[in-house]
Amino acid sequence: QRAFVFSGSPSAANATTDQSRALARDLARETGATTMADLVRLDTQELKDAAQRLWRHLPSPTCDGRLIPADVYQAYSDGVAAHIEFIVGIPSHAMGIVRAFVGNEKYPRMVDVIIDDLRDALRDPATRRELDLPERVDVDSSDRAATSALAEGWYALSVYRGAYWLHEGGSTVRLMCWEQKPLYESLGSGSIDAAATLLGNGKALSLYGNVLNDDLSEVLQALLAKFVQGAEPELYHNEIKNVDALTWATFPQALVVRDDRLRNKPVEGELPRIKDLANGVAS
Repeated sequence: QRAFVFSGSPSAANATTDQSRALARDLARETGATTMADLVRLDTQELKDAAQRLWRHLPSPTCDGRLIPADVYQAYSDGVAAHIEFIVGIPSHAMGIVRAFVGNEKYPRMVDVIIDDLRDALRDPATRRELDLPERVDVDSSDRAATSALAEGWYALSVYRGAYWLHEGGSTVRLMCWEQKPLYESLGSGSIDAAATLLGNGKALSLYGNVLNDDLSEVLQALLAKFVQGAEPELYHNEIKNVDALTWATFPQALVVRDDRLRNKPVEGELPRIKDLANGVAS
C-alpha cells in the first residue's frame, strides 16, 4: 500500500530484454559462472567486484512489455499504481553518489551515459514540449563541469517526472527534496542519511556524519513512522518538541529538507531545472 522511493527514476530501466540478457552474459563471464546455481554461490565481495567492472551496464528492471510496460511514465499516468501511496525523494548532489560508486576515472564516462539519455529525449518533440526545453542544448560540450551539472539536472528532473505522472494517475504522492550539504566530499548527500533517518539508526548517522540537528532528525523519523503506519503525516507541538505544526502536503508541493529547517512548499523552484542548466552550455 505504501512505498518510499528515494533516488531512482523509471528512465533508468533497460529498454529491451536484449540489454538484460547482455548483462547476464557479462556477469557470467566476469564471475566464471555458467548456471544460476553458480551465481547464487558467489559471495558478496565477488559480486561487488564484478559490478565495479560492469559499471556501464548496471542491473536495472527491464521494460519487457509484460511485467513492466514499455512506457513506464504512461503506465503511471494510466493509473497502474493508483492504489499505492508514495514518498518520492530527490537528493541533492546525486552525481556525487554516482562518482563514489564508479570512481573518479570512470565518472566522466558515466556522465556521458546520462547525457546520452538526455540526447535521446531531445530527439522527441513531445518530451521537449513537456519539459519546456530550449531549442539548442549543447550536449556535446567539452566543458566537463557544465555537462556534469546538466546530467545532475536531467537526473533530478526524471525523478520529478515520475512523481508527476504517479500523481496524474491518481496516486497520493509526497515529494521530499533533500537539499542537504554533502555528507562528505566523495559521497554526496541524501540516500544514506535518508535511509538511516527512516530506520531511526543513530549509529549509521554518526558513522557517515549526521548533517541534521537532533530536532530535525526526530521530526523526520516521526513523519516517516506515520507514513509507514498509514497515518496522515502531520505533526503538532504536543507530539514533538520545538514543532508548532507541520503538515506534509501532497504533490506538487514538497518537504524540503535543509540543514536548519524543514519546509513544505511548491517544488518547482527547488529543482535544478534542465532548461536553466542548459543555458550554461547552449551553443
